[in-house]
Amino acid sequence: MSVAGDRRTIAQIAGDYAAATGKALHRVRRGSIADGYAELRRMAKAGAHPMAMLPLQYLLPMMSGEGTLRDIANDQYPTVRPTSLLDFMKRHYATKGSKR
Repeated sequence: MSVAGDRRTIAQIAGDYAAATGKALHRVRRGSIADGYAELRRMAKAGAHPMAMLPLQYLLPMMSGEGTLRDIANDQYPTVRPTSLLDFMKRHYATKGSKR
């Protein structure tokens, strides 16, 4: 069973960040999903430490959709109101800004 809040694309997350902070992110494309999996294979063949490979092992399924939660059961928890990513960012960055 899975529960989920916002499901956002990278472009939407960048837009939320800009809306929350007033600062646009500079996005950099570092290749395709296939390029990422090829890099993992290269790293494994070269004997890379598993911890060095972990970020790609997490990121690639999330970016490709393979890691998408299925069987979302939010309706089983009608009193739970997830916080949107934008609302979270607004609170987080407002708090960070007030401490400076």
